[in-house]
Amino acid sequence: MPSEGDVFAAERRYPPDPALGVAFAGYSPYLGILNSHAWMLARLGRFDEALEVCDRAEDLARSHGDNEVLTWLQLPRIEVDSCRGDTAAARNHARRAQQGGEKSATPQARFVGLLTLGTAHRA
Repeated sequence: MPSEGDVFAAERRYPPDPALGVAFAGYSPYLGILNSHAWMLARLGRFDEALEVCDRAEDLARSHGDNEVLTWLQLPRIEVDSCRGDTAAARNHARRAQQGGEKSATPQARFVGLLTLGTAHRA
């Protein structure tokens, strides 16, 4: 079984070009990996690290117009908001997810927008 360091180091081995693979996947696979990394860190209770990954991924996604990943990144953010009891931040991230989902081309992104809204209300 790989160590935690090996798993997180894998993220750094991927190409620094976030646009690589968009033509095939419809979103940046690299940014998708960053989203997964942030989600894992949030679920592990490593909130500050999760938010650092989210910030980095959001900057890249915004600069490359990847609304799909911008929408997904609200999931780990809301996870952190919920664990910290920050309902105002959770609602704000849900609104951002809905806006991103509306700009996205996939039904999955629209679903994530609704999912985050429900999560924020639950918090």
